[in-house]
Amino acid sequence: MMYTQLVNFKEDDYHIKVARNVEEACELVKSGFQYVTGEYKDGGKIFKKPK
Repeated sequence: MMYTQLVNFKEDDYHIKVARNVEEACELVKSGFQYVTGEYKDGGKIFKKPK
């Protein structure tokens, strides 16, 4: 906890990917991406991973 206060996290310090199906989502999670938010009209789900 103490050290996280010393790190300046910025919004642009992430790689962003969109998964269109379950297989893509599973591959993103396996490669270290974290689920961010829900499904959109086009079926995409957003994932992020620190750079």
